[in-house]
Amino acid sequence: MAFGKDRTVHCILSIGSGHKGVVGLERPGWFQKMFPTNGLSVLERLSMDSEAAAEQMQVWFQKQSPGAYFRLNVEQGMYDIGAGDWKKLGEVTAHTVKYLQGGRVSIQVDGVVDRIIG
Repeated sequence: MAFGKDRTVHCILSIGSGHKGVVGLERPGWFQKMFPTNGLSVLERLSMDSEAAAEQMQVWFQKQSPGAYFRLNVEQGMYDIGAGDWKKLGEVTAHTVKYLQGGRVSIQVDGVVDRIIG
């Protein structure tokens, strides 16, 4: 129904860029109360965090097209790697390979393949 009555969604694959860890504001000291600068960095990280949106999509697609939504997102080791850290490509590759070798993730990848070819 999301794409019209005549179209059926068989597979939605959401690929994340790794968990960034918990986002929050520290308790401000006297300097931060006078010059609140760290709020901007928190807002920037929140704007780049798509986990909440991915969870909402998963709930929505589970109701509309059960079994069609898949989310792949490296769970550990990507906390300090930013979008411009191309020099850390080897590290990103290593974390991604380890993630993909996990049993639960392997089952998800098999599910994606089944939905695409089936």
